[in-house]
Amino acid sequence: MKASDYFAQLMAGLGIRHAFGLQGGAVVHLFDSLENQREVSCIYMHHEESAALAAVAAAKVSKKPGLAIVTTGPGGTNALTGLLAAWQDSVPVIFVSGQVRLDATSYGKNVRQVGSQEFAILDVVKPMTKYAALIRSTADIARVFTEAADIARSGRPGPVWIDFPLDIQWQEMTPEPLLAPAATRPVAPLSVGHEEQLGALAADLRRARRPLVFAGHGVHLGDAEAALIAFCGRHHVPVVTTWGASDVLASAHPLNGGVVGLSGQRGANQLVFQCDLLLVLGANLTSTQVGASRRPYAAQARRVAITHDRDQLAVSTVTLDDHIEADIGLSLALLERLLADAPLAPEAAWADAVATARARNLKGSVDLESFDYMPSGLMSSNIAVHLLSKYLQHTHHLVVDGGGTALYAGFQSAVRGEGRRLVCSMGISSMGTGLAETVGVSLSFGRCPVLTVIGDGSFLMNIQDLASLAQHRIPAAVAIINNNGYLAIKHTQRDYLGARYYGTQAEFGLTIPAFGAIVEGFGLRYREITTYYQLEAAARELAKNPAGLVLDIKVDPNQDTLFRQAVTFSANGTSAPCDLSEMWPFSPSA
Repeated sequence: MKASDYFAQLMAGLGIRHAFGLQGGAVVHLFDSLENQREVSCIYMHHEESAALAAVAAAKVSKKPGLAIVTTGPGGTNALTGLLAAWQDSVPVIFVSGQVRLDATSYGKNVRQVGSQEFAILDVVKPMTKYAALIRSTADIARVFTEAADIARSGRPGPVWIDFPLDIQWQEMTPEPLLAPAATRPVAPLSVGHEEQLGALAADLRRARRPLVFAGHGVHLGDAEAALIAFCGRHHVPVVTTWGASDVLASAHPLNGGVVGLSGQRGANQLVFQCDLLLVLGANLTSTQVGASRRPYAAQARRVAITHDRDQLAVSTVTLDDHIEADIGLSLALLERLLADAPLAPEAAWADAVATARARNLKGSVDLESFDYMPSGLMSSNIAVHLLSKYLQHTHHLVVDGGGTALYAGFQSAVRGEGRRLVCSMGISSMGTGLAETVGVSLSFGRCPVLTVIGDGSFLMNIQDLASLAQHRIPAAVAIINNNGYLAIKHTQRDYLGARYYGTQAEFGLTIPAFGAIVEGFGLRYREITTYYQLEAAARELAKNPAGLVLDIKVDPNQDTLFRQAVTFSANGTSAPCDLSEMWPFSPSA
């Protein structure tokens, strides 16, 4: 059997259904074998960064390892942004780079290059991977890919990278027995120590009058969504989330207290400072989640975390009372057994506080439910995202691009429907990720409809992905938040640099082109939106018939975010962040 054919069978055996990539001289054998084998669909993108981002998004929603295949040299370096997204968001993706012939590589040689377009890519990717290996013979193939897949999915998941020389790809080999399809991720059982810690936590929960779950992306990574919803529903425990878990509960769920963090929601952050027990599940308590204030975080509460990454928690400013390094799903199951004799009984006033917080999440610099004009007479990006997502919450999954205004509006204003995923490259928060991620999400759900929220600057970053949306017939409602520049960066320039908007708007060196002809040139439908009435009509249309449509939503170029961390300024001009118990704009009674 040809080695590349064996590789194709291995990928199918791992349960992978899509290979995202870009053709190149060092990967033609790999793609040819995958196409001939037909169990793994090859999705050809138009840039390696796009292929990598699509693979990461697909892995997030499919709960199976993603697969990205790129060619040697610049093919590998182009994929690094997607690799970083997988690394920082803890997503299991197998990156395979085609490489020149083994004897033409520069590994172990004091040179910069040997073969044509050759580069020792493993030397660069090792800090961003859980495992990186060079295939040196056909005898390595089964072992290397088996180890890579197991490591990618175990513990705190993450990406792996395999460099596959061209001369080994085309060799004939005697195949080893194929892997059985991956069923479930490897899960370490609870130890006696874990059981003792969880017993103490159960006792704490019984005593708590205002318990609160602080859920992070680890809930998704641990397949613990259903367990969390069942536990909190049975015991009437409200939930606040980081960006990475903001879709675990529907927005309408009465226990959903909202999104915490610097770019979260006022009510959600307030709940953290009102609870008496904070149970952290799968969150690392980074500064973006808890703020950078010098005041202790949730000092009034007992703070217990169940996560897989002790090292990450060690750099957090939050002091924990206990850390249980165990699987979230198994931990919740044991807690259920320990509390089986009677559900928890939070005080009645706690439910009222949650209801108040949920209402406060809707009112910041604008009232999301008013659907009114800004004082300028122009549209608000927050109201636009809220309106559009409200109509599409039952039909569309949601992708939020990593760029500024669209990113904040997506997490602060979007309505999440039950069972609808929200995908974003949260760790890197990079402009231009959204269109590629839309491809990965849609194809993983059988070419499902996706609402993509993306800024005008981000839209230009990877505009070649419009060709992929058209080619693969993705039913995406692409909402361009068009503020004619880089508004989130303008806010920094306004607050700290005297409103000198260099490189962020037309008068200071940045122009944004008209999008209509560009979109239609890729064979996609385009519609300019200048009023909420036009947007509502488009939303009604898309809810009934989710076909592809790019909406160019013209919003106020000088608006503010819905909420942001408050900052105090001293007489000498230095600033200090406030804690997140109250966000700007200040409105305690809202």
